Amino acid sequence: MLNNDSYQIKVFNAYLNNYLLAYALENKEKHTLSGIKRIDIKLNPEKNKLGQLYFELLFIGFGENDYQFKSNKEKIVAKSVLYW
Repeated sequence: MLNNDSYQIKVFNAYLNNYLLAYALENKEKHTLSGIKRIDIKLNPEKNKLGQLYFELLFIGFGENDYQFKSNKEKIVAKSVLYW
């Protein structure tokens, strides 16, 4: 079964972050770090079935003067739950 550290999940997460967020750094005009910083995938192993995945997409926003990929200043802007 797949888990949060599975290679396939890491590749999918890289795809989401590299292609979907290519232009999402700026939501407010002239404020570059005002958009979505990254998307984290969180699998729920209790709800996963063979051939079906239940996962959450956590959309992480930038904090004030937040220039690191992961930091303690970040906030969850939105959350989406998907069955796939």
